[in-house]
Amino acid sequence: MATNDSLVALSAVELKRLIEARQISPVELPEACIARIVADACLQLAAASAGLCRV
Repeated sequence: MATNDSLVALSAVELKRLIEARQISPVELPEACIARIVADACLQLAAASAGLCRV
């Protein structure tokens, strides 16, 4: 199983190859994307609450 960051950094062609080769499951990819979105949102909220950015 690849890490979330490594999956979201790959091209669609490479992801297709990994899924077809059964090196990752089709479920892992959307889970990795959701985890990345949540992590980014948390960072933005933390920065906003610290007054470091304006949303």
